[in-house]
Amino acid sequence: MSMGDRAPFALAAATALALGLGCAWRWRRSCSSLVVERSGAVWATAPSRIVCVGDSITEYGSQPDGWVARLGWLYSRKADVVNRGFSGYTTRIVRDILPDVLRRLECPCARTTAVTLMLGSNDATVEGGFQHVPPEEFLANMIAICLALRTAFPAAQVFVITPPMVDGPVWDAFCRANWGCDGGGRSLPLNREYARLAERAAESTGCNLVDLFSAMATPAVSFTELLSDGLHLSAFGHEALFRLLSAALEASLAAPAALLEHFPCDVLAAPQLLLPSRSKNS
Repeated sequence: MSMGDRAPFALAAATALALGLGCAWRWRRSCSSLVVERSGAVWATAPSRIVCVGDSITEYGSQPDGWVARLGWLYSRKADVVNRGFSGYTTRIVRDILPDVLRRLECPCARTTAVTLMLGSNDATVEGGFQHVPPEEFLANMIAICLALRTAFPAAQVFVITPPMVDGPVWDAFCRANWGCDGGGRSLPLNREYARLAERAAESTGCNLVDLFSAMATPAVSFTELLSDGLHLSAFGHEALFRLLSAALEASLAAPAALLEHFPCDVLAAPQLLLPSRSKNS
């Protein structure tokens, strides 16, 4: 660290001493932020980050009480949750645009602690449809995307979420009623095939698997109750996915408890100079 970089932090220490706080300070660089330690308390001057990549099921996750929005609350003061879900996109399109998406996220980024990837619901349409991606190409695309994400976010845990179950007739009726077209021939067998291909991609690239498709097949609740229109998640579906994903996150190195709380490094208004280390529930 150069003398110019140290100047603001030296001023912070001097200010603390001038206030009679008698604090013992120590700084170190970590994941593009500053980790600060004082008398046993440790915090980060920049939050970690979680990136969610996918199609509309990820995009809609940012709606109130959506699964991505819930992640934001779970990681409050710990990590910024960034939604990169693109409605209607397939693995073919995402693979093509991913370099630009990653560039705008300033990758490679060691500050990112977790990445989710959920694609396949648009690929799994009937052959000849405008969104259809053949199974072998879908698998190749998923592998390439997983590897690209692992390279861009070297410190992150990558979680591949299988595409959910689908109610083809309900989605078809919804499309006809709203847009005057069919639903692309989506079906439960097709989604099952692509879910298993997503699982293969996760295994072959060393990523974590969150098997939403199989979880929706449990007899505890009808999978149709987890869907709002036959394709997208209902409020119950968002809750189910959040619980499934949060359990996987809690069991990983990206668990909220494993991340440092974020305090901005502000000399004039720095509560971390005055407050003891905050508990998880404070």
